[in-house]
Amino acid sequence: MIVRALSGLDIPAAELGALLPLTSRRGRAVLPPRVARCPCPFLSLRVRLSMGKKTLEREKGRGMAQAKGVLRWALRYGGSMKSILFICTGNIFRSLVAEYALKAWLGPDSGYVVSSAGIDALPQPMHPLVRDCLLKKGADPSPHVQRKLSPELLNGADLPVAMGLDHREFIRTQFHRDVLLFNQICYEREEPVLDLHEAMTDRPVNPESARDYVISVIDYIWNAMPAFLGRIPHLTP
Repeated sequence: MIVRALSGLDIPAAELGALLPLTSRRGRAVLPPRVARCPCPFLSLRVRLSMGKKTLEREKGRGMAQAKGVLRWALRYGGSMKSILFICTGNIFRSLVAEYALKAWLGPDSGYVVSSAGIDALPQPMHPLVRDCLLKKGADPSPHVQRKLSPELLNGADLPVAMGLDHREFIRTQFHRDVLLFNQICYEREEPVLDLHEAMTDRPVNPESARDYVISVIDYIWNAMPAFLGRIPHLTP
């Protein structure tokens, strides 16, 4: 029996397992009952809110493990892309988060080379809030070293990914290459992931809101990775 997984690949049912999420012909998630109770990224807020806290935590781990199983299968059998480069401005926020989120989702034995760079990458440290948020999610960004985008880095990546519209335009004008936006890959939306200064002009006088925005961007990028990975088999280097 052959079934269609979230990645869009045809997969033998025996390898997929009885509890992994499937999709219908219209592309909507169809989850077996046990999986439908798990607050993995495919579930609605209503399902999550209907669960008690202890049940939520227990099922969260189970659901995330099931989601990762599908994604790793897709990456093993679904396409020739082996290197992914996330690009933002300073390489200390958006592209950094995307790099370490994807590495966490893939695990250490995926065979993928995941990295990041900035179009400016002016020397500056990673903000402690970014580091702490990633650590809480189980990703350690301490090995990170800022890198400025170069022709060698860009040409060495099977899939360069721009986090913002300005990054895509910079690459187009400076390196004469068209690249996809992060949101284009994840959700087929022509939208940037905005930096803090783009989203909040009043951040110096509103530090709490600025902190909340940074956390929301980290959560957004992290939670978008299943969609990102599910789209990889449909892209060609």
